[in-house]
Parts: sequence; C-alpha cells; structure tokens
Amino acid sequence: MPKVNERRAGELSPLQKRLLTHLSLTKRAAKLVLGFDPVKDAVLKGKLERVYLAQDLSPKSEKEVQWFCKELEIPVQKLPLLMDELWYQVGKRSGILGVTDPGLEQKLFKLVQLVEQPAEDEGEHIGRPKRSVADG
Repeated sequence: MPKVNERRAGELSPLQKRLLTHLSLTKRAAKLVLGFDPVKDAVLKGKLERVYLAQDLSPKSEKEVQWFCKELEIPVQKLPLLMDELWYQVGKRSGILGVTDPGLEQKLFKLVQLVEQPAEDEGEHIGRPKRSVADG
C-alpha cells in the first residue's frame, strides 16, 4: 500500500521538474551538500546561506536542523519535493541539503518560490513574462 504523501511518476509540475533539473546541475557542479552531518559542517564553516528540507523529512530530523540553523541564523526552506524524488535526480536519498554557490542557491530559492505560489494562468509559459495587448 503506497504512503499517503507518495506521488506517482509523472505527477510533478513543470516547475517541480525544473527544480529537480537545477538540483541535478548543481550536483554535477559539485556545489550540492547532501545529508545532515555534511550540511551541518558546511553551515558551521559558513559555506551555506540557506538549508533546504524535503517535504517528507522526519519531524525529528527537521527539529534538529531547525535548532542548529536558528542558533547560527541560517534560514531553512522546505522544498516542494519528496526524498525519493530528490534521490532519483541527485543519486543520494537525503532530505537535508544545501548549495554552496551563492548564484546557484539564489536560483534554487527563486524556483522554490515559483513552485509554491499558485499559478495565475494555467497556460502561462515558464520563465517568460506575460505579454499584454499593449505589447503587441
């Protein structure tokens, strides 16, 4: 019997797929930190500006991450992805991650914000501004 929060393949939105692609590129650039201990070490060394958590991370792990990040004033952001979705894309099953490159991290944060806000127009193209009638 599948878990309640388990998605079937193909149920990801185009923005979630784009988010996973960005994470994959970040991993290939060796700028992705995965797992509790590596992320904690990177935070302590000042390499991370934000920590990301999978949707289905255990409450105990989430509480521990929230605690050490609060002590160091590092924001924590929930990803709109499950650990298994991350695992498939980045090759390691982890619900805690960080990005060491500031530019890649800002892009990831923007993508997460886009996924979380409801789409105003179902037919809207991703990454392209809406055109008004005045634009021609």
